[in-house]
Amino acid sequence: MLNTIKKYPAEIMGIYFSIVFFFLAFTTLFIEPVENIVTIPLPLAISVFTLLLSGLIFIYLYVNHSQVKGWRKYAELFIMLAAMCASLSDGFWIFSAVAAIIIIIGNISQKTLVLNNTIIYGWLGMIVISMISSFFATDSQALSFGAAFGLVLYTCFFIAVYNQDFVQERGTEFVQRIGVLLSFSIISTVIFSLWHYNIPYYIYVLIFQFQPSTGTDSLGMASIYGHWPTHSSAFLSLVFWALIGIRSMYDLSKMRKIIITSGIIFAFIGALATLSRNAFLFLVISIGMSLLILIIEKKQKRWIFLLMGVGTVFLGILSYLVIHFQKWRELFTKPLEQSTIAERFHQYQFGIEQIQIIENPFIGIGLMNFGPYYRRILNNSHLADYLHQLFLSITLEIGYIGIVIFLILLFLIGRKIILNYQTNNKNMIFVVVFFSWLATGIFDNWLYFMWSSTLFMILIALGSKNNKKLINI
Repeated sequence: MLNTIKKYPAEIMGIYFSIVFFFLAFTTLFIEPVENIVTIPLPLAISVFTLLLSGLIFIYLYVNHSQVKGWRKYAELFIMLAAMCASLSDGFWIFSAVAAIIIIIGNISQKTLVLNNTIIYGWLGMIVISMISSFFATDSQALSFGAAFGLVLYTCFFIAVYNQDFVQERGTEFVQRIGVLLSFSIISTVIFSLWHYNIPYYIYVLIFQFQPSTGTDSLGMASIYGHWPTHSSAFLSLVFWALIGIRSMYDLSKMRKIIITSGIIFAFIGALATLSRNAFLFLVISIGMSLLILIIEKKQKRWIFLLMGVGTVFLGILSYLVIHFQKWRELFTKPLEQSTIAERFHQYQFGIEQIQIIENPFIGIGLMNFGPYYRRILNNSHLADYLHQLFLSITLEIGYIGIVIFLILLFLIGRKIILNYQTNNKNMIFVVVFFSWLATGIFDNWLYFMWSSTLFMILIALGSKNNKKLINI
C-alpha cells in the first residue's frame, strides 16, 4: 500500500478526497430534515474534515519528505491542498494565499525576493489608490478595506509566481499532480451537486452550505460553492481552461490523461449546469477564440470544421436552455423585461450618472461600496450587492485615478502574455483566459469573487512570467 502511495500520490489523494466527500453525502440520507435543512452533527463533521486534511497532509509528506526541503516543502503542500480542496470555495483561496505568503517569506529569508517588475508596480498602485479611497468610503470603510485586502492577496500571488518556479525545481510532475487533484475535486463535487439538485433540502457541513437551488430555474450546481450561480460558474470555467492547459502542455501517462480529461468534461458540464449566462458567454468566447487562433496558426481545414462543430454544439446547448428554462427563454423573447437584465441596465445607467456627481470622482466611493450606496440612494434594501460591469465598477468605486491605474495594469499584463505567446505558442491558454475574462467583464464583475479570481490571478501571473521554461520542460 505504501509503495502504491509513493507511486501514485496525487491519484491516492484524489480518491481519498472523493471517498470522504461522498461519505458525507451518504450520511445525509439518514438524517431527518428539520424545516428542509439537514445539519450533519458537528462532532462528525469536525472529525471527518480533520481526517480528510490530516490524511492528505500525511500522503503528501510521506511521498515528499526527502524530495523538498525547508519552506518549499510547506509551500508546495499548501498548493496541493488548494488544488485538492478547490471545490470548497474559501478553502481554495485560503490555501493558495498561505502558499504565496510562505514563498514570499522564504524568499525574504534567503534575500532572493525580487519586486522589480512593472506588473507588480501596477498592483501596488491599485493597492495604494484603493486604500486612499477606503478612508473616504461613502458607506462602508469595512467593505472597502476588505476588498483592498483582496487586491493585496492578488499582488501576493503575482509576487510568489515571479519569485518561485516549482516547475523548474520539481519538473513537470509538480503541475501534473495539481491537474490530477483539481480533476478529482471537480468530478466529485459536480456529481454531488447534480445528485443534490434532486434532494429538496439544504445541507449544512461546518461552514459549508449546500442548497438544492438558488432561485427559479437555478440548478444546485450554484449552491455547492456559494449562494449564487456566478461564483461557481466562474471558477468552473477557469478550471476548465487550467486543466486543458495541463492536458495539452505536458506529456501525461494514459491514466492521467483519462483523469484530467474527465476533469475537463465535468468542469464544462458543471459550468453549464449553473445556468449562468456569463459562464456560457465566457465558454463561447474562450473556445471560439482558441479555435480561431489555431485556424490562423495551423492553416488546416480540420480546425475550421472543428469550429463549425463546436458552434453547432453550443447552438444545441443554447436551444435546450431556451426550451427548458424560463430565464433563458426570456433572454431572447423579452430581454429588457427580464428582471436581472433590466436591473443590470439600471445599474449601468445609475453608475454613469453617479460618477459625474459624487463628491470625489478621482478616488471614487470606495471598493465594494456600490451595493450599499446604490441601496441607500434608491432607498431599496433588495437591490444588488455589486455593479455587474467590471470597468464601470472600478471607475465609480476607486475613481478616475483607479481606472487609469487598472487599465495600465491590464495593458502590462496583456502585453506580456502576448509576447510570451509569440515566443512559444503553447502559451495560448493564457491569452485565451485573459481576454475572455475581460470580455465577460463587460457584462459582469468577476474581480470580487475571491475564489475564482484567485485562480485567474495565478493563471495570468504564470502567463506573464519571465520564464520560458514554464512550459518548455
